[in-house]
Amino acid sequence: ASMSSMSTAKGQIGSTVKLVGLKNAAMNGRTGLLQSIDDKMHRFVIALDPDDKLVKVKAENIETVKPAGKKGLKRLAKLAEQQRAEARRKAEERRRQQLPEEPETSEYIVQHLLPTKSRGSLP
Repeated sequence: ASMSSMSTAKGQIGSTVKLVGLKNAAMNGRTGLLQSIDDKMHRFVIALDPDDKLVKVKAENIETVKPAGKKGLKRLAKLAEQQRAEARRKAEERRRQQLPEEPETSEYIVQHLLPTKSRGSLP
């Protein structure tokens, strides 16, 4: 795909597209939403119907079925929010895995988190 076809497609984000000419024949004919463009890989990111699974394909492997409209843009916003929520969930999970396993009870806090001088002044 030439860079000009990539930049032209940026105006098509939110369009409904159909996958065509792929080696994986089972994917041909599937439709989805043109979600974004991966400039480094020169691929379009498509959220496939009906499950929003993301795939990256070359420009020559998509045909526009329906230009971007309100419905497509609403779906884009919903997908973006779902992806942000998933990213937050994964970040929280990673953070939790790095914490000590003991429960953060007041005793644990006193023993491990307070400076030594403060411990004696607690009731």
